[in-house]
Amino acid sequence: MKKWRRSLWIKMLVCVLVANVCCVSNISGVVKKANADTTTESGSGDTHGFIKVNGDKMYDENGKEYRIKSMGMGNNVWGTTSLGKNATILDTYVTEDGYKELSELGFNAVRFYINYYFFISNDSDPNNIVWKESAFEWLSKNIAWAKKYDMKVLINMHVPTGGFMKENQPDFWGPINEAKELNTNNMLLTKKLWTEIARRYSDETAVLGYGLLNEPFLYASYRNVYKEYKEQPEEEAIVNYLYSKTPGQLLDQYYGYLEELKTSIREVDNNHMLFIERPYGYVNYKKTFLLQSNNTYDSGTETKSTSYWGYTESFRLLNDNNTVYEFHYYEPDTLTSNGLSYKPEEPDYTYSDTIAIKNGSADASVEFLDEVKNVNVAIDNWQNVESNFYKATANDNYGYWKVRVTDPGKNGFVGFDNIVISEYDENGNYVRDVNKYSFSNYKASFTAKGNVEIQKDDKGNTRTPAFYYYNTNTKESSMAVGYYNSSGSLTITKNGLIQFPMKSGYSYKISADVKFLYCDSTVKVDIGFQTIKCKGVRLLTKDYLADFMDTWLNWGKEKGVPMYLGEVGSSNYSILNTNADTYLRDIFDIMNEKNVNYSYHDYHDANWGFYRDAMNEYCTEANRNPKTYEVFKEKVNYESEPEITELPAPVVKATSNKNKKVTLTWDAVPGATSYQLYKYYASSGTIQKSTVVTGTTYTFNGLKKGSTYRYIVQAIGDNALSNNVDGKFAVDARVGVNNDAVIADAAYDADANSLTLSWDKVSGVSEYYVYKYYASTKQLSAPKTTTKNACKYYSVKNGKVNRYLVTTKKIDDLTNYDGRGCISVYVP
Repeated sequence: MKKWRRSLWIKMLVCVLVANVCCVSNISGVVKKANADTTTESGSGDTHGFIKVNGDKMYDENGKEYRIKSMGMGNNVWGTTSLGKNATILDTYVTEDGYKELSELGFNAVRFYINYYFFISNDSDPNNIVWKESAFEWLSKNIAWAKKYDMKVLINMHVPTGGFMKENQPDFWGPINEAKELNTNNMLLTKKLWTEIARRYSDETAVLGYGLLNEPFLYASYRNVYKEYKEQPEEEAIVNYLYSKTPGQLLDQYYGYLEELKTSIREVDNNHMLFIERPYGYVNYKKTFLLQSNNTYDSGTETKSTSYWGYTESFRLLNDNNTVYEFHYYEPDTLTSNGLSYKPEEPDYTYSDTIAIKNGSADASVEFLDEVKNVNVAIDNWQNVESNFYKATANDNYGYWKVRVTDPGKNGFVGFDNIVISEYDENGNYVRDVNKYSFSNYKASFTAKGNVEIQKDDKGNTRTPAFYYYNTNTKESSMAVGYYNSSGSLTITKNGLIQFPMKSGYSYKISADVKFLYCDSTVKVDIGFQTIKCKGVRLLTKDYLADFMDTWLNWGKEKGVPMYLGEVGSSNYSILNTNADTYLRDIFDIMNEKNVNYSYHDYHDANWGFYRDAMNEYCTEANRNPKTYEVFKEKVNYESEPEITELPAPVVKATSNKNKKVTLTWDAVPGATSYQLYKYYASSGTIQKSTVVTGTTYTFNGLKKGSTYRYIVQAIGDNALSNNVDGKFAVDARVGVNNDAVIADAAYDADANSLTLSWDKVSGVSEYYVYKYYASTKQLSAPKTTTKNACKYYSVKNGKVNRYLVTTKKIDDLTNYDGRGCISVYVP
């Protein structure tokens, strides 16, 4: 049997179940709730029972499938530092009205971030803990608000002991004190806190579950480092330990700790689901190790931490049958993190099929640069320049713009703006601009240097050799390439961040506006682009986003466990200044089409929040992101289409053996629990619902003698139906009696594709005449003559209505027959 996820089938099934619908229409599109005040849908936040895992799905206490549609509640867990150690609870973050609004929008849960330091002091003794009751009161208050509006609360340990995990991992896994003595309190304290939360809320049905650790990054466990390398300096010991271990051994450390948390929680709470994430990498202060798809280490640059979002190899199954597996999705990061404090603003990085996503590493590259000619270095005005054409080959999969400045002088800069890369087909015809880059929307932090203001990075250092500047005289924003107070000969190259797809045989050229600022006459400018060969490229489209998300969803299907997209969203800058709201619509469509459990990040935050004001201010409509709000209104209240199984259409027979009656009979269909009958009016093409029966026969009474009536029988099962509601499948019968006709029955043999007519013997009759009847021309075929009370026809036309007449007397005139006494048989 076929499986279906098509809107037509959904609407047909709805028509079958709703009595006041009289017509089936072929309408495509998404099925949505009318509004948030209608009857609670499947997977709502109904808090009357616990949600449990069964296979790769979750179900409520009534056995109905539950889908998580949650909002992340950041709750100021980061405080004013990246570690979150000074974070405080803010009553302004969310109020009861917030839960009411989210419920009305269609959210059924919140992913509620907590910070270890809300509940316990940093120097607590694991054996003598004093809990901060005010924190539990705050948590209970939010759970009560959620419960009031039929929502659930997923408690998420966003900041465990030691600080936010990606920023200060060693403090969590066990720091070594000044005396080089191992201190494992942090892991134990987090376990104690989880056990206390589970103890207090074990019977609370409004709690969805426990997210054990958010975005875990693994340092080597200090207990093992100290044991094996205790004679070495701490930093050196960590590096040596990491190099000595395989990824599997380090994963053992992480999942071993999760098993400890699970065991401790299950001692006091077997009701709630656990949510676990894969570790994203292994980090120390000198090297970054990312778990790759081939299970090898990639030693990165000297960075303190990094993220790696692309693979599932670091997922392992927990020894627990009520666990959900969580992943986060911010693909592509350049778009979703656009404009954040740790990312440069990229106002021209939009959600577009002109942006290329590379597949695999670069195999080869070509640098194409043209020297700018016919420009006047002495003129302090913008001048437009362009390169020659570059013809792409099969080795050019994608490219990015590139500019180079040579010898601008001691304080010389070259400004660039409105960089455009244009594409031309094989015949030299202009096709489109595949890359446009304007700096007019940049709003960065600058320090004055004469007329040119030099941008500072997040550490306060001057950005050289390439940076964005604001001219205090002309009020212009552009990219300046050069050095302040430089000496000697310089060659400075700046590459664009946006990759554009290239087609073999097509040609490309770059144009830009340039301005010379305090440059020596020796300055040289080149413009062009870098082309890259790789395994191929994907375009930034909905299909790409869906395939990328399938990385994790397919892992869950393979393992038979439920997946939860614990964080998805985009920066407010990107939503308001580019077209990331379109990106969000596609993301929500993907999640709805794939029935993904998700949580939007997050509710109240200047960078990411649905409400954009500071967290110490109350949420107001003025600070609500209007574009995000429209996306939520359109997409959150989505009802996923159930999987509809197509049943076989029944073999249906229609006869009229008495005046004013037509009798329908049909073969039982495996999987069908009932049959929907329809009346079909050929003159208008209208299909009208009639009645539902559970048997295999039905008689229509009170009909008009001499009239022809047409009917359709549709098989209905549990989320299943036959696809035969169409006038061409209607059986018909002429009301009235032919005194010489014998009312026959029919049996269809699908294997032989034959139809056997049979009838009761008529006393005194030794010979019968069997005709095929063609209703459109009102003609009878030449008869078959038989002495038996049965006749078989082979090569029956499938998907058609076949009509037959059996008489005891031969009919001489085979034309203009009115159809009385015929049996009409629909064969699927």
